[in-house]
Amino acid sequence: MEVIEEKNIREALKIAKGNILKAAEMLNLSRATIYRKIKKYNISVKELLSQIETK
Repeated sequence: MEVIEEKNIREALKIAKGNILKAAEMLNLSRATIYRKIKKYNISVKELLSQIETK
């Protein structure tokens, strides 16, 4: 279940182009919750953005 959650967060961040608040809204999460989950899964928003830009 956690693997799916992490994948969904990463995908939402990609779609929102790194905008954490937009990604939280897409996933129906609060700001605090998405920040906590980003930290939990060790997600680097900058790294995600650089992957998007290089494609």
